Amino acid sequence: MSKAEIIAAIQKNKPPLVPLPAMVDYGITYADTLSQFKESLTSIHALLETYSSVDNFRQTFTKTDQANNAVYWQMDHQANETINMPHDYAHLTHAIYQGCVAVAENGAIFIDFTNEAHRSPFVLAQNLYIIIDQKHIVDNMHQAYGKINHQCSYGVFVSGPSKTADIQQSLVIGAHGVRSLTVILIDN
Repeated sequence: MSKAEIIAAIQKNKPPLVPLPAMVDYGITYADTLSQFKESLTSIHALLETYSSVDNFRQTFTKTDQANNAVYWQMDHQANETINMPHDYAHLTHAIYQGCVAVAENGAIFIDFTNEAHRSPFVLAQNLYIIIDQKHIVDNMHQAYGKINHQCSYGVFVSGPSKTADIQQSLVIGAHGVRSLTVILIDN
C-alpha cells in the first residue's frame, strides 16, 4: 500500500469533528483569597513584602545594599551593564519581574516573557523578586488561565524558590536556580 493510499484510507474513515466542551471552572474558591495566597507563599518558602506602589518598592530597594549588586529590572529592560549574550547574566544577584496573575491555591505567579530579549536573568539570578498587584490574585489555576495572555510567545508560572529533598529526604531550599523568591505585593 502506498503512502497516498494510506492517507486516503485515513481521511475516508476518520470520525466527524466534535466541538470542544465548554470551559467549566472546577477550581476551589476561598472566602479570603489574599489570606490564602499569603499562606500558600509561606508553604512554598517564598517571602512576602507589601508596598503601596511599584515606585515605593523601587525607592526602598535602591536604598539597600542589595541595589549595589548586579540587578536586572524587567520593567526597565536594563541591567547594570550592556548585555549581548544570555550567559552574560550569570553574575546577577537580583532579578525583578512583573507578574501578570497570581494564584491563591498554590502561590504560583505567571510571568510573560514576550518582550524579553533574553530569558536568562530569570533563571540565573540568585534572588528573584516578582511584583504583583493585589487585584491580580485569583483563587485557582482555572481562573488564572482565563486571565493570562494566550498570545504571549513564552510565559511561565513560578512557585517558590528551587528546592529538593532527594538526598536523605532532607529539604534544601535554593538547591538549583534561584535561592530565594520574594513576592512584592502592591496593595493599593
